[in-house]
Amino acid sequence: MSKIKVSIITPVYNTKPEYLKECINSVLTQKFDSFEWLFCDDCSKPYIKQIIESYKDPRMVYVRNDKNLGAAESRNRLIDMAKGEYLALLDSDDTMHKDRLLKQVSFLDNNPNVGCLGTWATINNKKLFNDKKFNSQTLEEHLVFAGCALCNSSVMLRKSVLNKHNIRYKTDFIPAEDYALYCDLIGLTDFAMLHEVLCDYKYYDTNISNRLPKLQKYKAALAQYQAIEKYLNISLFNKDLLADFSSFNIPKDTHKLLEAIKLILSQLKQFPQYSDKLYDTYKNCYRVICYKTHSFSTQFRLLYSPLRKFFNQSIGWQLFCFITRGLLSFSKKETK
Repeated sequence: MSKIKVSIITPVYNTKPEYLKECINSVLTQKFDSFEWLFCDDCSKPYIKQIIESYKDPRMVYVRNDKNLGAAESRNRLIDMAKGEYLALLDSDDTMHKDRLLKQVSFLDNNPNVGCLGTWATINNKKLFNDKKFNSQTLEEHLVFAGCALCNSSVMLRKSVLNKHNIRYKTDFIPAEDYALYCDLIGLTDFAMLHEVLCDYKYYDTNISNRLPKLQKYKAALAQYQAIEKYLNISLFNKDLLADFSSFNIPKDTHKLLEAIKLILSQLKQFPQYSDKLYDTYKNCYRVICYKTHSFSTQFRLLYSPLRKFFNQSIGWQLFCFITRGLLSFSKKETK
């Protein structure tokens, strides 16, 4: 067994100095000390290296990419370097509670079947990221049918599971590569969640979910559809079209989209709670598209779209969108 029990994996790219320092201080005050902390600087400004190396802690290891590669490849580089039995994921702007490592290591030591362990987390020390109580099956089902239930900076992975199945972060799923990795682990190991807050996630204007919300939703939807196919041993129709719709883009082919939606909902009938949830998610996507589309021609098309009837959308609300988003935008263009 490796002398180092845990390898903390942290990619860094121009993190705000105060956030990076908070992150570092939260780790160096851990009750558990058998760890190495691997940083991969993804071609940041010089202050990142200066801050990390100013701590003079021998457990902290700094490497730097020759060019900007992104968080996925940076994490993969650190995973390959890691000497620990367990990999503790931590983004450079988040923090961990002082007993996070101790409690996660204890759980994994006593549950060798679990290869992916999350914890509850807060957002900016206030709202809970996810406070549902999961067992392995319900957490796995949530990942497949409802989306990511794991805060990345709360996750500890068993490295042997990743190596055995040759699993790493996939760059083609950026910026939802963390969720895609968890989906890849489904069926290969058990999942677990510690039902206590051991991590704090920072949410602010430059978070990737704020900068690239549509792309993140699109990539997450693609990862989810692949997980559904794998979990149910089925083939879904027009995954790209479904993912595009899930990221609030105007349907390119309404009839093909409707056919794809009906197919996936019918294939999920054995999981009615998730089938109903997915239907509600699609209905919300349709409403968001209608509400945010300021185009006369598109609003006219949406008004007569078969999606309106399928989602049982009232004609009154649809006319409201048509008038306030369609006719008014058209009249403004005419008056210019």
